[in-house]
Amino acid sequence: MVALSSSEVINTISKCVNKENRIIICFDPENDFPSEKEDFKTRLDQINEFIVFHKDLESCLKFIQSIENEQIFLVTSGSDVSQMVNCDQIDSIFIYSIRQEQYKHFLVQYPQIIGIYDDIDLLCSAIREEINRMDEKLQTWCFWNEDEHLQHDLSKQANPFLWLQLLHDVILHLPHDHQSKQQLFDTCRTYYRNNSKELLMIDEFERKYQSKDALHWYWNNSFLKKIITKSLQTENSLQLYALRYFLYDLVNSFNNEHHNLIQLKKEKFIVYQEMSLSNKELNRLKDKQGALVSMKTFFNAKTVYSSNTITPSIGMKLLRLQIECNLEEKLSFAEIPHINEILFNLNSTFRIDNLEEINEQTWLLKMTTVNDGQMIKQKYIDDTLRQIENLSISILFGKLLCDMSQWKQSQTYFEYIRNDLPNEDLACIDYDVGHALHWQGKWIEAEKYYQRAYDRLIQSEPSRIKESSHILSNISELQELQGKYDQAYDIQQQAFTIRKNYYPSDHIHIASSLDNIGLIYYQQLKNDEALLFLRQALTIRQKYYHHQHVEIANRKFDEGIEKYHLALSIQEKTYPLGHSDTVITLTNIGHILKDERKYDDALLYYQRALIMLENFYTSDHLKIAAALAHIGRVYYSQGKYDEALDNQQRTFAIKEKYYPPDHIQFAAELARIGDIFEKQENYTEALEVQKRALAIQEKTYPSDNINIAHSLGRIGIVLSNQGRYQQALEYHQRAMKIYENCYSPEHIELATCLNNTGSVLYHLGKYEEAYQLHEQALKLYQKRYLTDHIDMTNTLEHIGNILYDEKKYDNALEYYHRALIIKEKFYSSDHTYIATSLSNIGNVLYNQEKYDQAFDYQQRALKILEKHSTSDYMKIGNNLNDIGNIRNSQGKYDEAVDYYQRALVCYDKYSLIRHADIATTLSNLSNTLYKQEKYDDAFEYQRRASEIREIYCPTAYISSANSFNHMGNIRAAQGKHDEAIILYQQALAVHENNSTGRYADMAIIFTNISRSLTDQSKFDQAFEYQQCALEMRERHYPSAQMNIANYLIDMGNIRSDQGKHQDALNLYKRALEIAENCCSLSDAFIATNLSNIGKALYQLGQDDEALEYQQRALEIRETYHSMNSASIANSLNDIGNIRNSQNKYEDAITYYQRALLFYEKHSAIHQIDIATTMSNISDTLFKQEKYDEAFDYQQRALDIREDHCSANSINLIKDLNRMGQIRNTQGKYSDAVECYQRSLAMYEKYYPVRYTEISIILSLIGSNLSHQGKYDESLTYYKRALEIQEEFYPSDHIQIALFLQWIGFIYCTKLDFDHAIEFYEKCLWIRQVNLPSEHLSIAETFSLLSKVRLTRGQYELSIINELAALAIREKVFVPDHEDIGKSLSRIGDCYNYLIKLDLALEYYKRALNFYEQCLPIWHPDRWNLEWMIEQIAEEIQENQLHEINI
Repeated sequence: MVALSSSEVINTISKCVNKENRIIICFDPENDFPSEKEDFKTRLDQINEFIVFHKDLESCLKFIQSIENEQIFLVTSGSDVSQMVNCDQIDSIFIYSIRQEQYKHFLVQYPQIIGIYDDIDLLCSAIREEINRMDEKLQTWCFWNEDEHLQHDLSKQANPFLWLQLLHDVILHLPHDHQSKQQLFDTCRTYYRNNSKELLMIDEFERKYQSKDALHWYWNNSFLKKIITKSLQTENSLQLYALRYFLYDLVNSFNNEHHNLIQLKKEKFIVYQEMSLSNKELNRLKDKQGALVSMKTFFNAKTVYSSNTITPSIGMKLLRLQIECNLEEKLSFAEIPHINEILFNLNSTFRIDNLEEINEQTWLLKMTTVNDGQMIKQKYIDDTLRQIENLSISILFGKLLCDMSQWKQSQTYFEYIRNDLPNEDLACIDYDVGHALHWQGKWIEAEKYYQRAYDRLIQSEPSRIKESSHILSNISELQELQGKYDQAYDIQQQAFTIRKNYYPSDHIHIASSLDNIGLIYYQQLKNDEALLFLRQALTIRQKYYHHQHVEIANRKFDEGIEKYHLALSIQEKTYPLGHSDTVITLTNIGHILKDERKYDDALLYYQRALIMLENFYTSDHLKIAAALAHIGRVYYSQGKYDEALDNQQRTFAIKEKYYPPDHIQFAAELARIGDIFEKQENYTEALEVQKRALAIQEKTYPSDNINIAHSLGRIGIVLSNQGRYQQALEYHQRAMKIYENCYSPEHIELATCLNNTGSVLYHLGKYEEAYQLHEQALKLYQKRYLTDHIDMTNTLEHIGNILYDEKKYDNALEYYHRALIIKEKFYSSDHTYIATSLSNIGNVLYNQEKYDQAFDYQQRALKILEKHSTSDYMKIGNNLNDIGNIRNSQGKYDEAVDYYQRALVCYDKYSLIRHADIATTLSNLSNTLYKQEKYDDAFEYQRRASEIREIYCPTAYISSANSFNHMGNIRAAQGKHDEAIILYQQALAVHENNSTGRYADMAIIFTNISRSLTDQSKFDQAFEYQQCALEMRERHYPSAQMNIANYLIDMGNIRSDQGKHQDALNLYKRALEIAENCCSLSDAFIATNLSNIGKALYQLGQDDEALEYQQRALEIRETYHSMNSASIANSLNDIGNIRNSQNKYEDAITYYQRALLFYEKHSAIHQIDIATTMSNISDTLFKQEKYDEAFDYQQRALDIREDHCSANSINLIKDLNRMGQIRNTQGKYSDAVECYQRSLAMYEKYYPVRYTEISIILSLIGSNLSHQGKYDESLTYYKRALEIQEEFYPSDHIQIALFLQWIGFIYCTKLDFDHAIEFYEKCLWIRQVNLPSEHLSIAETFSLLSKVRLTRGQYELSIINELAALAIREKVFVPDHEDIGKSLSRIGDCYNYLIKLDLALEYYKRALNFYEQCLPIWHPDRWNLEWMIEQIAEEIQENQLHEINI
C-alpha cells in the first residue's frame, strides 16, 4: 500500500466538505455598496471564507434555494428585501444602506433582519457577533437520555454524542509526529488560501508553534478556532484527522490545566453563559429535562456572572446558563487568564437539571458537569468488544462513522490509518473498508475488500478462523442483496458452522447466523423454513438479553400484533421520552395494521414513529427517509396518491444525499414512485421512472435476479395501461423467464407473473392463452392453500373477465360468485372489496339482459361505496356509470343521464386526475343521447370526451379510437356518411399508428365503414370493408367462431341490400353452420341465423322454404327464450311478411297482430317496434285495397314515432312516403302531394346530403301534380330532381336517365314535342352508355321516341326508333309478349300514315297474332287492331280494283 502524502490527504478533505458551514451573500442590484468593492469583500473575507455577490434577484433567489445545509447571512442594500425575507433558508439579514429611515419599519416586521448599518465596521462587527451566537446555538448540542446506557446494549448506537466522546480518545491515540504536524500547516493554508491576513498568521504559527502553547494559539487566533469549530459542528472527521497534531496538544493542555485548577479552586463552583434561542429550540429544550448534553465545540463560559451580555433579536428568547462544576468529576477544562472565562474540553458532559422561566423573554437553564459521557463511552466500547474482540479505539471510531451513515468518511478514515498506524490490524481495516463500500452499494468493491480481509485472517499464524465468520456472513449478505440466494445460503452456512465451533450455542453471533439464514429463506419465499430459523434466533436473544430487554421486543415480529403491543409497553416504560427501539416496534405494528388493511390505524403508528425519529435525528437522516416511505405506502394503499407521492419524493431526496445516483437503494424508491404515477394515470412519467429503476437493477444484479423480474412486471403493467399490449407482453414474458429460473414450478410467486401475462393476452384478444395462464395461477393458489384463500380472488376475477368477454356469462358468473363468497369470509359484508365483486356480477347480469337483477347488485355495491369509501370518488363514479348503462339499456334514458351526470360530479369535482373516467362518462352520455336520437348533443359530448383524451390521456389510444368510432356512428345516424367515414378512418389510424393490437376493435370499425358505404348504396366497397373485418377476425381470433359468424351475417346483409339474395343466403348458411357447431340448437343465435335465412329466401321468392326457416326460429324463441318477447315478436313480424308475399293477407295480419300483443306488453321500450308492425299491417291492407284502413294504421305508426323519436328520425319520413303512396293510389293526389311535401321538408332540413332520396320525392310530387293536370308545377319538381342528380352524379349516370324520361313525358303531355324528343334522346344516350345493348330500358326509350315522332308526323324516324325497340323486345321477351305486339302495331301505324298499306297490313297482322296469344278477345287493343286490319284490307282491295279499272 502506497502512503498518502500530506497534500493528498488535504485534497481528499477538500473534496468531501465545503470550506464553511455558512455563506455570506451580498445582494446589491443598484450598486449601493462601497465603490471599493474589493476592499469591502476583503473585510468580509476576514469574517467568513465563503462570500458570494449577486445583482439579479431571480438568480440570487435560485442560488439561496439551492443551499441545503449551510447557514445563510444575507447582506443587502435594502432593495427587494421584502421578497427575500420569505426564503426559509436565510438565517440572518443585514441591511447596508445610508437610507436607514427608509427601511427602519422592516426591523419590527421581519425578525430575520438583525439591523441596518451605514458603516462597514459596524456591519462587520454585527456579522461577527451573529456568527458567535450561531455557534452557540442549540444545534451544536448533542443530547443523550441519562438512563439509556444503564439498560441498553450500546454496540449498535450511533449518534453525535458518542462520536464526541470517542473522538477525544482517538485524538490521543493517533500518532503525534512530523507528518501529522506538516498536515496541520498544509490543511490550514489550503483552508485559508484566499485570505492573505490568515495566511500570514499561519506562517507565524508554523515558525513559532510549540505544543505547550496550544491553548494560547486556539483562544487568540481566529483561524484555528474557526476551522476546528466548523469541523466539529459539521462532524467532519477527516478534517479533524488532518488537524490531529494540534488537537492532541490542545486536549493534553486541558488535562494539565485541570490538574492545576484542582489545586487552586474549591470542589464546586458555578460558571455562566448566555445565548439566544428561537421558540422552536426552546420547546425542544423543555423536553430534555434530566438528559445529558455535550457540545460540538470547545465550550466556553464565564466564571463571573454578568447579565444581558447579548440582546436577542425579535422573536428570540434569552437563555441564561448556570453550570455547576464539580472538580471531583473527571472534568477537563482550562481557565483563560485575565478574562474570567473557562474553556471546556471536547468530551465535557453536562446534565440538564432544570429549565425555568424568569420573565417573558428570559429563561434560566441549570446544568451540572458529570462524567457520564466517559461512562457511556466505556460501555459502548465494552458492549462492542463483547461481540467483536480485540478492536483498537482507532478501529472503533471508524466503525462508529460507518454506523452513523458517514460511509465515505469511514472508508477514507480507514485508508488514512492504514498508512499512519502501521501496527493496526490490516485484516480489520480491509473488513471495515469493505463494510463502508457495502453500505455505499459498491458491492463488487466491497466483496474484494472482504476477500482480502478473509485471506489475511486465514493466512495469519495462527489462522484466525473464528473472526473469519464475520466476514463470511457479510459476503453472504452481499450475495443475498444481488439475488444470489443459493450462494448466499452456502456462504452463510459456512459462517454458521464456524460460529458453532467457536461460540456457545446461546451466543449472539449464533443468533445472527440463524437470523441471516432465515432471511435468505424469506427472500426465497420459503416462509416456513424462514420462521423456523428466526424463532431459534429469538430464543437465543431472549436468553442473551433480559426478558424485558428492548432487543427482545424488536425480534418478536413473527408472533403477531399482540406481542408487538407487549414490546411497546416494555419500551415505553423503559424509555418514557422515546427510543430508537420504540420506533422499530411502532413501525412493526404499523406494518401489521397495513397488511390487515387497517390503514388509518397503521398511519397513526407510522406517524408516531416519525415524530420520535425527528427528535433523535436530523431531518435528512436515512431513518427519517424510511419512516416517510412507510407513511407514503399507506397513503398509496388508501388511494391518496398526491400524499403518497410527496412522502416518497421526500424519501428519495434524502437518500440522494447518501447514495450515488445508480445505487440499488434508488431502484426500490423509483419503483414505488412509478407505482404512484401509474395509479395517477401519469403513464409517461411512470414508464420513465420504472425504466430507471430497471436500469439500476440490471447494472447491479445478475440478469436473472428476481428484482429485475419485479421491475419488468411493473413496466409491463404501465405499458398495458397505455394500451401498448404487445410491448407489455414482451416485458411480462421476460419476467416469466426469470421467475422460472429462480423458483420451482410450484412457487406461489409465479402466480403473479402468470396473472400479469394473462391480463395482457386478454387485452390482445388471445382469450384461450390468457385463460390457460390464469388457470395455472389458480392451480398454484389451490395447491398452496388448502381452502379458498383471499389471494385467489384476483385470479378468479381475471378468469371471470375472459369468460365475460367471450359472452360465456353463466361461466363468468360462477367465477365472480366464487370470488364474492371468498371475500365475504374474509371481510365484513359492507367491505369495499365486496362492492367490487357485486359490481362484476351486476355487469354479467346486465349483459344477460337481466336488468332488474343487475340493477340490484349495482345498487348494493353503490350503497357500500357511499358508506365506506366516501372519499373514493373514482369507485363511486364507476359504479354510477354502470348503473347508468343499465338504465340506458332499459330505455330509461333520463335516469341513465342522471346517473352519468352524478358520475361526472364524482370525477370532475373531487378527482381531477380522473380524466379518463370523465371521458368515459361523457362517451356514455353521448351514447344515451344517441339512442334518443339527439344526435347533435350526442356528438358534442363525444367530441368533449375525445378532446380530454387527446390533452390528458394522449397514450390512451384505444379510448381515443373508440371516441372517433362513436362520433362516426353519430354522423352515420344523421346520414352524414362522408363525415362518418372520415371519423372511422381516424379511429383506424389511431390503432394502426400505435400498434394497439386491438384487432377486434379494428374489425368493428371496418364494419362501421361498411355500413356507411351500404347506406350510400356503395355496396361493393361496403362488402370489401366487411371482408377485411372478417379476414382480420379469422387471422387473429380463429377460435372466436361466433364473432366470425356475426361478420358473415353482416356480409350477408350487404348482399341482401344489393339485391344479391342468393349470395346473402349462402353467407347466412355459413354463419348458421358455425353457430350449430358452437352453440346448442336452442341458442338464440341459432334462431337469429334461421330468421336471416328465412328473409333471404323470402326475397328470392321462395316463400314456402322461407316460412319453414322463420317458423323454426319462432319455435326456438317461444320454447327456450320465452322471456325475450321482442325476438318472438320479430319472428311473428317476419312470418307476417311472408304471408303477405303469398297473398295470404288475413294470415299476415294475424301474425302482425300477435307481434303487436308482445310489443304492447312492454310498450315502454317497444314503441318503435309497435310503429313498425303497424306499418306492416298498413302495407297488407294496402294490397287488399283497403286503403282507408291502411292509411289509418300508417297514421298511427306516424303518431307513435312523432311522440317517441326525435324530429329528424328517418322513419318519420318513411311513414309520410307510405301515406303519400296510399293517397296516390286512391287518386287523392292533393293529399299525396301534402305527405310528400312534408317528407321533402324533413329531408332538406335534416338529411340534405341524401340527394337520391330527395330527388325521388321531388319526382313523386311532380308525378302527383301531373295527375292533377298541373304540368308546369310538375315540370318544376321534375327539373329540380334532375338538377340534383346532375350535380351529384356524373352526367352519364344511369339514375339521371329515369328523370330525363319523366321530364320528356311531361313535355309530351304538354304537346311540347321538341323538348320531349330532346329529353328522350338524352335518356337514350345515357342508357346506351351504361346498359347492355339489349336492355329493355333502351327498348322503352326507343319506343317513347317513336311515339313522339309518330305524333309529330316524323314517320320514317318513328319506324327506325320502333324497329330498334322491337329488335330488343324480340330477343328478350317470350314470343307471345304484349309489348312485341305494341311495337309491331306502332310500325303498322307509321306505314299506314305513309300510305304504305301493304307494309302496314303486314305489321298489323303480325301484331294481331301476338295479341291473340296474350290478350282476351274483348281487349280494346285487340279489337281496334282487328278493325284496322279489316279497314286497310278493304282499302287495299279497292285500290287494286281501281288500278285494274285504270
